[in-house]
Amino acid sequence: MIRVLSVPLLFAFACLLSGVYGALHNQISFTVSPEYFTKFKFDQFQISPHFYDRFGTAIVGSQASWWMGLIIGVFLIPAGMLVRDTRGYIFAVMKAFFAVLSSTVVTGLTALLIAYWFLLVRILSSVGDGFSKAFSLPRPRLVINTKRWGQLSKTALEY
Repeated sequence: MIRVLSVPLLFAFACLLSGVYGALHNQISFTVSPEYFTKFKFDQFQISPHFYDRFGTAIVGSQASWWMGLIIGVFLIPAGMLVRDTRGYIFAVMKAFFAVLSSTVVTGLTALLIAYWFLLVRILSSVGDGFSKAFSLPRPRLVINTKRWGQLSKTALEY
């Protein structure tokens, strides 16, 4: 009975964890390129101009990622039912959530380093002033795309 009652709480925890990750992830993205948020994301998520700062960035990140907790939960919560002990079940599922979170953080940071390396090569090969402004808006898009390829590779390697 406790397992059945814990399922909605575990889904809520997964969504909360995903939302917090999104908020923190966007803090790094905002540091990389504030223009990406001021020219695109804040309008897309209808954020008030009063919050065109780190707080608004956190709102965008949590709104953009909380639902991943539902997707992660759909797979991990039923898999945890294989654990016989109820207390062990809850801890096993939470441990799996944190394993997914930590692998996502490592993949994201690796993608950030790879993206910066590619940008550095591109910037050093360009000539003239103002090259950093020319790459400030595409920078987060490159980071996001690199991260997606990294996550896809990680998923393929896990299977």
